[in-house]
Amino acid sequence: MSDFTSLSIKAQNERVLHFLCSSVGNASQVLSVEDTLQGVSQLRARKILQRPLLKVVLTIGDIRLAVQMFSKAQEEKFPTLKRVTTDGVGVGMASEYVRVGGEEHQGPIQPGDHVKAFRYGRGLIPCTEADLDAMKLHGLRSLEAVAFVPREEVPPYILMGGVKAILPLAGDHTGQKGFACIVRSMLELNRVLIVRHVRTRDAAPSLAVCFPSDQDGDCLYFAPLPFSEDVRPFRFSNYEEVQCTAAEERMIDNMIDALTVEETVLMPSETFNPSLQQYYGTLRSKLMSKEESDVPPLLPTLQASSTAFNAFGNPLQPVLEKALPVLDKVAAAFPFAEVDPAKAGDRRSHWFRLSSGVTPDGQDDNSTSDRAPSTVNAFLLKSKNGAKTGEGSVVSTSDVSTIAAEGLATTVKHVTTVDPVGSFEALLANAKQDGVARLTAMDEITEVILQLLRYSLKSAHYDKCDDALQALRQCCVHENDPDYYNSFLMKLSVETREMGSGTTTLTVG
Repeated sequence: MSDFTSLSIKAQNERVLHFLCSSVGNASQVLSVEDTLQGVSQLRARKILQRPLLKVVLTIGDIRLAVQMFSKAQEEKFPTLKRVTTDGVGVGMASEYVRVGGEEHQGPIQPGDHVKAFRYGRGLIPCTEADLDAMKLHGLRSLEAVAFVPREEVPPYILMGGVKAILPLAGDHTGQKGFACIVRSMLELNRVLIVRHVRTRDAAPSLAVCFPSDQDGDCLYFAPLPFSEDVRPFRFSNYEEVQCTAAEERMIDNMIDALTVEETVLMPSETFNPSLQQYYGTLRSKLMSKEESDVPPLLPTLQASSTAFNAFGNPLQPVLEKALPVLDKVAAAFPFAEVDPAKAGDRRSHWFRLSSGVTPDGQDDNSTSDRAPSTVNAFLLKSKNGAKTGEGSVVSTSDVSTIAAEGLATTVKHVTTVDPVGSFEALLANAKQDGVARLTAMDEITEVILQLLRYSLKSAHYDKCDDALQALRQCCVHENDPDYYNSFLMKLSVETREMGSGTTTLTVG
C-alpha cells in the first residue's frame, strides 16, 4: 500500500486501469494516447461477433440434422446517413399523402383512406392487406435437400451474393458425426447439394447450393442460386470468324505468365475497401477537428493494399514493373481506338434493324453508308490469305443485303419476336427441301404471333403480327397447305376472344 501511495497520480491511474483490464479479461488492454492516435491512422476491419445467424434443421429425406449458419462473405454497406440541423440537432420526418387531382381533391388523406398499389403494365392495381397476404407463400423455417449434383454442373458465374457456412450444433456429437460423414462423402464423390431454404416463417423460399469443405473443419458453404427470373439470357457473338495467329497466342500466354502471382497476393482478409476506408477516414478527421478541412488523402497503407496496384509497397508493384515490356507488346499488337462520343452518339445501330434492312438513319439497306453493322450482324469476308493469317474485313451496311440470305440462314436458329418475318424467311431458306424443318418454322412463327398479341400494349405489336401473318400465308400458298393457315386462323380467333381484345384487327386475307 505504501508503494502505491508513493506513486504519482498518473502512475496510480495506470495501475488501477491495468488492474481493471486484468479483471475483465484478455479482451481489454491499456493504451497510451500516442498509441491510440497511431492506431487510428491504421487500417482496421470491423469486428463481428462469432454468433450464428440462425439455427435450422437440415432435412435429407428421412434424415434430420440440427445445423447453424454463420456469415462467411457478405457485402459491407455504407452506414445510413441521418438528417440533422447545422448545429447537430436531430430532425424528425413524417409522410403526408395528398390527392393529385384538381382543387376540389386537395387536402391530406387519412391512413385508412388509401391502400398500396402495384404497377402492372400501364395501370395500377390496388391491393389490400388480405391481397398482400395472399401473395406470400406460407411455411415454416426449413432447409431441405433437393438433390446431389456433380460439382462441375454448377458454374461459378450463376452464384448469387452472400455466402454462409453451415455447421452442426456444438455439443451434438451424433449430429456432428452424421454431418461429417455427409461432407466427406461429398468431397470424395465430387458432389454438391442443392437445397431449398426458407429463412424464417412465411418468408420467400430460395434455392442454394452447398459446397463441401474440410479445410477449416467439416462444413458446407451455402451460396444462393438464381431462379429463372433472375437470369439474363443474353446471347452474344462467339466470333467464330476471328482467328488468332500462333504469334498472337504466344504473346498472350507470355502476358498471363508474367501477371500470374501466388495465392497469398490480394487475399480478401488483407485487401481493404478503399471507399469504406476513405469514408471512415473523413469522419475521423471531422471528429478530431471542428474546422472545415479538405478530404484527407488515402493512407499509404491503403494504397499499398487495394487502391493503386503500382504504388510502392504493394505486392503487385514488382510484378507489374517486370511485366511492363510484355504489356507494351500486347498493347501495340492490339491497339485501342477511342471513339468520340459526340460523333458516335446518334449513330447507334441495332442488330434487328440491320438484319431487317434498316440502317441507323432509318433508311433501307440500298442507301449508301460506310458504317459497319453491329457485332451480331457483322459477317467477316475472308480475303485470299485470310485462311492462313486469320485476317478479314468487316462488310459495310451496303453489303448486308447481298449476303443476308446466306448469313442469316446459317446464324438464325429460331423465329424471334424482334424480327419474326426476317428470322422466319431465314429458316425457310435454310430448310430448303427439309419438310420437317419447314413445318417447325411454321409452328414457331404461329407461337410468336400469339406471344406478341398476349404481351402487346394496346396496338404496339399489331403491325408486326400483320407482317408475320402475311409471311405465314405466303408460305402456306407456296407449299399448297391452306388447311394449316385456316386452322391457325381459327386458333387465333379463339385466342383473341379469350384475351378480350375486341379491338384487335389483323389482316387475314
